[in-house]
Amino acid sequence: MPLDAIRTYCKTLRLPTMADVVEDALVTAQREDWALEMFLQHLLEQEMTGRRERRITRLMKAAHFPPGKTLEVFDQKRLPLRIRRQIPRLCEGEFINRAENILIFGLPGTGKTHLAAALG
Repeated sequence: MPLDAIRTYCKTLRLPTMADVVEDALVTAQREDWALEMFLQHLLEQEMTGRRERRITRLMKAAHFPPGKTLEVFDQKRLPLRIRRQIPRLCEGEFINRAENILIFGLPGTGKTHLAAALG
């Protein structure tokens, strides 16, 4: 059973996503007559995507963000217009690349924690 051996090797090499998708990838590769390079590229792309998703999940869990605090449910009407205009730019995340901090301050109940968690 070569497929079982491939899955075992993938798990031993700590390639869990590749182990999960190899069977479907083989079927697709045979059906669409992929070259070996295309098949390997597909498997590696799937592994990279899986690792990225697991990393994001792990970091979000470690951040201990309050549940349900997203921009979709954030009532932006509570904020002054000049602050509302800055939110789309903050969502782009350029401040992260520049290693800049964001200062959020205001009266209690104005949504500071919600905004901070949603941006996170």
